Amino acid sequence: MNCIHKTLLIFWCGIFSFPQLSSQGFVDHEIGFIHEVNLYIDLPFTFGAAWIDYNNDNLQDIYCTNRLGKDQIYKNLGGNKFEDVTDAVLAGIGIRDGSAVAVADIDNDGWDDLYICNNDQDQLLRNINGEYFVDITETAFFLPIFDIYKGRSTAAAWGDFNNDGFLDLYITHHYAGKKEGFDHDDAADYLYLNNGDLTFSDLSYLIPIDKRQGLGFATTWSDYDLDGDLDLFIINDCRNILENLLYENVTPQNASVFIYNDISLSSSFDECHSSMGVAIADFNNDGYFDLFHTDKGANNFFLNNQGKNMENIASDVGLGIRYSEDYGDEIGSVLTYSWGAAAIDYNLNGKKEIVMSCGWIKSPLYDSLNVTVQDRFFSHDDSLNFVDISHEVNMSDSLNVRSCIYADSDNDGDLDILKTIYGKSVVLKENMTIHPDKPDTTNWIHLKLIGSASNINGVGSKVRVVTENNNVQYFETRSGSNLGGGDSYDAFFGFGNESHLKEINIIFPSGNKICLFDVPTNQVFKIYEPVECQTQVSATAISTNIINSIDSIYRLDATQFVSNDLVKNMQGESFETFHSLQTKHIVSSLDYQEDICLGEKIIFNFKTTNNTVVGVLENRNGEELKRLVGSQSFNIETNTFEYQDTTLEFTFKEYHNETNCAHKEKVVLVNLKVDSFESILLDIQEPSCYKENDGSISVLDTTVNNLIWENGSQDFTLEGLEAGVFTFYASLRDEDCIQYYSVVLKEPEDLELINVDAFTASSSTSQDGGATVSILGGTQPYQYFWYGENNQLISTDSIFENQLPGNYYFEVFDTNGCIIQDSVVIDFVSATNNLSEPQIVVFPNPSFALFNISCTDSSIDAIHIYNVNGELVLNAQDHFSNLRLKVESGVYFAKISIGDKTYTKKLVLLE
Repeated sequence: MNCIHKTLLIFWCGIFSFPQLSSQGFVDHEIGFIHEVNLYIDLPFTFGAAWIDYNNDNLQDIYCTNRLGKDQIYKNLGGNKFEDVTDAVLAGIGIRDGSAVAVADIDNDGWDDLYICNNDQDQLLRNINGEYFVDITETAFFLPIFDIYKGRSTAAAWGDFNNDGFLDLYITHHYAGKKEGFDHDDAADYLYLNNGDLTFSDLSYLIPIDKRQGLGFATTWSDYDLDGDLDLFIINDCRNILENLLYENVTPQNASVFIYNDISLSSSFDECHSSMGVAIADFNNDGYFDLFHTDKGANNFFLNNQGKNMENIASDVGLGIRYSEDYGDEIGSVLTYSWGAAAIDYNLNGKKEIVMSCGWIKSPLYDSLNVTVQDRFFSHDDSLNFVDISHEVNMSDSLNVRSCIYADSDNDGDLDILKTIYGKSVVLKENMTIHPDKPDTTNWIHLKLIGSASNINGVGSKVRVVTENNNVQYFETRSGSNLGGGDSYDAFFGFGNESHLKEINIIFPSGNKICLFDVPTNQVFKIYEPVECQTQVSATAISTNIINSIDSIYRLDATQFVSNDLVKNMQGESFETFHSLQTKHIVSSLDYQEDICLGEKIIFNFKTTNNTVVGVLENRNGEELKRLVGSQSFNIETNTFEYQDTTLEFTFKEYHNETNCAHKEKVVLVNLKVDSFESILLDIQEPSCYKENDGSISVLDTTVNNLIWENGSQDFTLEGLEAGVFTFYASLRDEDCIQYYSVVLKEPEDLELINVDAFTASSSTSQDGGATVSILGGTQPYQYFWYGENNQLISTDSIFENQLPGNYYFEVFDTNGCIIQDSVVIDFVSATNNLSEPQIVVFPNPSFALFNISCTDSSIDAIHIYNVNGELVLNAQDHFSNLRLKVESGVYFAKISIGDKTYTKKLVLLE
């Protein structure tokens, strides 16, 4: 049973004074860090940066990766002023060729750690009490991690895929083009399980190697179908190598393996694009999280259709535009490369805007022509119609930007953007929506989630907020994911002019829930996941001067609270405090009758002393059966349940004031008397293809007392039945409860002719013509009969040879007596000399999970290879030596075309 946490930690973040600047859009601040690169030599994968509060002072600090020099870390001093503390904090960390960074507290010790993606050696850096970082890469991964990383790791994302309370890691790789002789097959993505003891287990082998050898630019964990676990999105720079991927997570809690379904195709996410950055948010506020990803050409926007599929509607909503800049006759049009992406509510109106960083590939020619490509910023209306407002909000930079990541860097309530620039200084775009010189007309809330049973970062939590006007928004917390780096993993909301919240619902990855009521806006709250059902509320007030904050902690009996209670601190100043539910007056019960038969009614009695409490009874599928207000009795007929149910399971929930926050949940099990009635012995004879009414069902179980078929018959044996569904009711001896049973008689599968080829290999005077047939369906083994023009039987094999040209026909039977018939013509051939048949040589190549195929005849025009279903798996038109066939082992047929002749060869491919 999940407990509702009644402990809420509240803190107020101070608002700093700002210079007298325009309040429209964003204002630039240079941080001072410059990515050091070889401008025209290196691949342009320089974009690593992440927000991290490494010293737990409630201010977001900045970590930046570097290509040629040391990575840098900048301490946030408040007021968007930053201090370079690299020498002290990264003193023992070596220099690497950096590209990306992801933040997570890997051991739940309260201090955020770092995973650094590099071209030469990835690094895992542990945070030691907010003072400095140490490199634990080799001990954490049991071997030097650079020994297995042959490509450039470009992104990392943290997510607890097995909900054991520790964040696991997925890493994408792109090719490292500066390495001589590099092939993309050498690089692969990696999946690591967090063991909870500062070590990780490599689970990459659970995903096929050909699904990990794409050119990955980004990855993210998100609960695509809202089933309570994190699914995995992989964003690939396709180049006809590997498309985007979506893995549905079906891993049991605490399992030590990753179990998934590849739903890339069925979800329509498997599109092939030059995908780079990714941003996930609920853009249409329906509770399901949508996905935007950048592209070298037109960008892509996938609408999540309630966890059923992902529909790319970019062209319909104004995002599928292919941007380019014209530079005249010398180089023509320069295509915009869209790199990073972020989804933020920049003006706090409850709608998510899209930030897109853009750039180009550096070259001396481009620099001589002063090639520039501008960034983009899109807002949308209620119908998801996006418009470009880049110039209006000062987000149309033409700086060759790579990554863009968000956080509230100055704790004023609006979200600021950090941009990394290829070979230039990092820029902080300060959001001026909230500013001392601007009237306070917008409202917001900022939630920091602290896990206990879940990971301490609260990553993977889902938050639902309902405003006073019943406007609903949703947020999912993530870490890593963005191109090259990571946004703040806290939850942010904007509400426009609505100043009060009716309700906040939080679901942690463990499934624990917290509900808050009557919450004011314009605050930062720390919210702790419940460890157990508690009767106290903790409130921590942080002074408005956040740099010199003084914490005051109060503990109060939650049963004494009402929604408008005020708590006074030591100075006698009042501040509001909130509680999950009023537990004092809730006394209710749900009683029910046990030991009833399937088909009878279950009588329930609901009693409550508080008419504001609503009781809801749900079945095992979460479908609401009854909603109860006040004391009352009701019944449910058990014949509405599946036949095989012998134990009926219900979930009973209590709600406060008819909100969606459950105060109490309990499982109600109703035991039926027939639960020992496990099975009935049956003898089923299926009907065959050519005999009608010849199926039969016999009930052999001697424990059955009474038996009645759907048609009213009480016979224990039914004969002469066509295929169909038959239902009967049965009861055991000495029992008065009956059981429903359904029996299905299936008609045998028909035979299907899938391939018949006639061939003639010599002149009309030679008897070496013939034909072959391949069959699918029915029940094997098959019987074959070939007949000539005079109905003379000439062969009983699937292939016959050495026949003169002419008309032939065949019959094939399966063991059920199902039959197919067809004919074939062997054409007259005028060649006067015998022709040698081409030979095919096959050898497996297990290293790449494929087969190499070569044909010896140089006069071949084409080779077509089919599987046993008649589906074309290889079409070779221009070369026929060392063909690479990437298929599973099995039987295949090759058609070889030479002039006007076709030869058919049977291929048995074995690994």
